[in-house]
Amino acid sequence: MEENDWVIDINFEDLKSLFDPVIGKIIRLIRGQLDSSKDKCSAIFLVGGFSESKYLQMRVKEEFGKL
Repeated sequence: MEENDWVIDINFEDLKSLFDPVIGKIIRLIRGQLDSSKDKCSAIFLVGGFSESKYLQMRVKEEFGKL
């Protein structure tokens, strides 16, 4: 194979579909923690390498930004 044979085109929707299941699980885990707490949550901290994902940050803000 030549170097040019290793080029892969991935569109936005295909790439997004790779991350959506993982992000969905993270959101469900956060929701579970919030639902099991008696106290009101005033902040959510994302930690670890994946927390740097702008897409993850956006989805968490969409889901929990109005707490």
